[in-house]
Amino acid sequence: MLSEHANQIFRSTAMAHLAVVDAKGVPHVTPVWADVNEAGELWFNTAVGRVKDRYLQVGDPVAVSATSLDNPYEYAQVRGKVRERRLESGDADIDALARKYMGVDSYPLRQEGEQRVTIIIEPTSTTER
Repeated sequence: MLSEHANQIFRSTAMAHLAVVDAKGVPHVTPVWADVNEAGELWFNTAVGRVKDRYLQVGDPVAVSATSLDNPYEYAQVRGKVRERRLESGDADIDALARKYMGVDSYPLRQEGEQRVTIIIEPTSTTER
């Protein structure tokens, strides 16, 4: 469960940073749009086949951090593992993130034939300031 402080940061339009570890043990960090749903789950969305998708199967380790828009010295970091991958809601979820981050109804950067997947994180620890 995320704290109120972490909820506030991840529900804002702050860009999150996702860290995954590849098959050789090398970290990979990328900016992502993230949010917290009604159930209090931290989630983000990506296209199937991208690096972050390939290294984020159920049970894989992950870390996500974001900085407060109001104070760059306030942040929340969530470490955990992938609890769930949702293909069925992938398109609707990227549209919801586009509304949040871009103010548009439909994600305008969708590629033809692209399949979207929503990744749900199960937190194991949270660090915040």
